[in-house]
Amino acid sequence: MAPRDLGTAVVGVAADLGYAWRQARKRPGFAAAVVLTLGLGIGANTAVFSLIHAVVLSPLPYHEPDDLYSVSERHESGRLRVPSYPTYLDWTQEAGRFEESAFVRGAAVTYRSGDQSGLMVGAFVTKGFFSLLGMAPELGRFLSNEDSRPGAESAVVLSHRAWQQWFGADPDILGTTLVVDQVAFAVVGVMPPSFAYPDWGADNDLWMPLSHLPEDQLAALNQRGFSADSRVVARLGGGRDVAEVQQRLDRLEKSLSDAYPDVSAGWNTVHFDSLKELEIGGVRPRLLVLWAAVVLLLLMCCLNLANLYLVQGSSRRREYAVRAALGAPRGRVFRQVLTETLALAAIGGGVGVLLAQQGIAWARTGGLTDLPRIAELRLDGTVLLFAALLAVATAVFFALLSARHAGGAALQDHLRGRGPGLRWMTPLLSGIQAAQVGMTFVLLMGAWLLGETFVNLTRVDPGYDPADVVVVPINPPSPRYDSGAAASDLYTRLLDAVRAVPGVTSVALTNHGPGGLDGLQMAAAIGGAPQGADDDLSVYYRTVSAGYFATVATPVVAGREFTDQDLAGGEGPLIVNETLAGRFGGPAAAVGQTLGVDKAASTRPDFGEALLGTIVGVVGDLDDSETGGRPVSVVYVPFTQSPWAQVRLLVRARGTSAAMLRTIEAAVHTVEPAIPLSGPFSNVGRLEDLRFAQRSQERLSAGLTSAFAGVALLLACIGMYGVISFIVLARRREVGVRIALGATSTMVTWQVVRRAALISAAGLGVGAVVSALSTSLITSMLFRITPLDAGRYVVVAALLLLIAVAAALLPARRAAMTDPAVVLRSE
Repeated sequence: MAPRDLGTAVVGVAADLGYAWRQARKRPGFAAAVVLTLGLGIGANTAVFSLIHAVVLSPLPYHEPDDLYSVSERHESGRLRVPSYPTYLDWTQEAGRFEESAFVRGAAVTYRSGDQSGLMVGAFVTKGFFSLLGMAPELGRFLSNEDSRPGAESAVVLSHRAWQQWFGADPDILGTTLVVDQVAFAVVGVMPPSFAYPDWGADNDLWMPLSHLPEDQLAALNQRGFSADSRVVARLGGGRDVAEVQQRLDRLEKSLSDAYPDVSAGWNTVHFDSLKELEIGGVRPRLLVLWAAVVLLLLMCCLNLANLYLVQGSSRRREYAVRAALGAPRGRVFRQVLTETLALAAIGGGVGVLLAQQGIAWARTGGLTDLPRIAELRLDGTVLLFAALLAVATAVFFALLSARHAGGAALQDHLRGRGPGLRWMTPLLSGIQAAQVGMTFVLLMGAWLLGETFVNLTRVDPGYDPADVVVVPINPPSPRYDSGAAASDLYTRLLDAVRAVPGVTSVALTNHGPGGLDGLQMAAAIGGAPQGADDDLSVYYRTVSAGYFATVATPVVAGREFTDQDLAGGEGPLIVNETLAGRFGGPAAAVGQTLGVDKAASTRPDFGEALLGTIVGVVGDLDDSETGGRPVSVVYVPFTQSPWAQVRLLVRARGTSAAMLRTIEAAVHTVEPAIPLSGPFSNVGRLEDLRFAQRSQERLSAGLTSAFAGVALLLACIGMYGVISFIVLARRREVGVRIALGATSTMVTWQVVRRAALISAAGLGVGAVVSALSTSLITSMLFRITPLDAGRYVVVAALLLLIAVAAALLPARRAAMTDPAVVLRSE
């Protein structure tokens, strides 16, 4: 292009931008509506898709992640368990089964660095763990084979989160001494934010060699029946096929089952899970539902842009006609319209980027921190470009469509408002508005179902009373309380000290609970010790103190609670829930019966040993909202039988103010000052707050879907008002003639409102069908709800119809006040 032509083009663009600015100032409502609509559509779509891309769609950040699998043992009944460490060693004896593999043992550990202390979640790993995953450290190095050698200097690698949150992202962290469970470790590396394996239900904080596991835990780990809090990860590269490797391991499993029938009978096969599927399988359905909702919202925004530009184009027909009459070619008018559109689109896109950035910052720092891979969330440029192109293309298309008759019809017709555009724009706008109403119906129904699910979950009786209960995590410092006798003595003294606090009405201790399915599933048998046979029961193993059920207000339906004498005596008393009592013929029949259950204290050498006891009581079941919608069997054992290394004190008090929490903390520290009660994973809190936090995913789904539905409802109202206003303007002459011939204002108003109702009814019909067909996508996320309930459909339809009528009343009133003399004189 010649310099002169380039200069002319620049001057022309500058002139067009200046005219666009004047038009925006002349019609600020229209400009603001376009910018806000584009900002909402682009911002929401970008933020949610960036979340889905980070969590679901993108590969794991490891080397060749598709070759990584978590491997477990499978029982003939279909149950899964992590293999014991001796079993893992047997798996690795034969070369070629895996390209690489590693064993990981998890544990909550106390730490101290300088004057700072607290609790962390640690992973003790076999050599080759980091090279298997193939990810370079952010600082320093990862653990080497030399670090796993007996007698080697203790080395630890920190997670990025632990380095930032508890060590202030100190760039000189390398070489710092970190005392973990009374053992001094040297920090040799920091992993990047995206390195998150393994996931224990909370982020892992540090990695240490398995050879440095405390002696008592190492002794437990070397038992063939021990399989708690561990992972086996393997890489099947080098052309290895999963089915082929599984067949080879199945043969080995069968031989191990025959060789060790006391702990391995029935565990005849292995099971492979993709590492990625394990990480994101639980959250994928909810995120995809959110994405579907935000895509509908983006389409709503595009339809609203269509409404805005078609109506705005109609209002400027006179301007286009005058410019054409003065000699402006159609292309020149198109260029001006395009410049105005792109200028507003650029501003709207900028607003969308800002909204997306704010949403992503909220998700990473507080809103969605419990989601897997949330550290990898970034502003996704691909989806940002897609959403922007879609919204801009919609705006440009309809802007040009509204101006396509510029210069193509007689000036007089345009000046009289009878241009050819009116005939095709009216049904097109009506169709767009019907589509908006239908999409709004779908979003409102989804928001109602998810919102009702969340309300049902919060209102249900969980099988215990969380009100006025304080939860105190107790993590005794190692090695002082590593032995069972020392731990049991500490827990007894803690119960006595907290019970003496003024305002405390009862105190109890448990390893897990009172709600949910935390803990281990162990084998049990009626009348004797479990034999590893198919008729063994699978039960959740809970250890509790005397008075536990009174403290959490779980009803005892038969028999009695544990007493202090039960805790002081030898093996004997057990308590079961109603589901397990059903195996004996009911609660009354279960009391006095013998039950055998394998012990489950994961840090004790007696893990997996059979405990024979007599059932002394039966308690009520947890609600199925606490157990994943299925009945579960639970055995409660006196905590003194095999004390856990970490427990919870449950304190019922007259009020749970901050002052009461501090008083309880002080009572704990009078017994053992080294117990961490602040910092990561050791905060004292209210049971109600913990239970509410457990519903974060349901709250997220209901909250965001409701927000999207609310925005869609607002857009539909604005769209309906714009469409009816345009139709009234387009039919102004017809309305004037009707009034001149005797039509009353009521008749005119009814005609306008009737048209709005018909448009909405058409959209509601389509929306109801789409909603009914798509309900199956969220059925698994609902709780105690009949999805296809006619009452909900009627209420939502009536609400949308009422809103559509309300949006049409102002244009209808304006039409009813038309002066026929003024209209006819304008002709």
